[in-house]
Amino acid sequence: MEDQQFIKGFNNGYFLAEHQPGLLNTLLKGINSGDSSFLEGLKEGQKQHENELQREQIKNSINRSNTQGKSNDKNLNR
Repeated sequence: MEDQQFIKGFNNGYFLAEHQPGLLNTLLKGINSGDSSFLEGLKEGQKQHENELQREQIKNSINRSNTQGKSNDKNLNR
């Protein structure tokens, strides 16, 4: 049953981090910290979303860098 609560918390945390991050932060600040599986799931869902955003930003940065490098290579060949 505790695993079910964690999963629900995780899914809700991920969804809120994606669509209503301010609300999620307010909720997490307002909830007394405890050993609630749901609360831990909320926090982990938020972390997962943040990690995915960071990975996407890094990937985009690498792609831009590679594109600029290819563009510079073409200019050198002229």
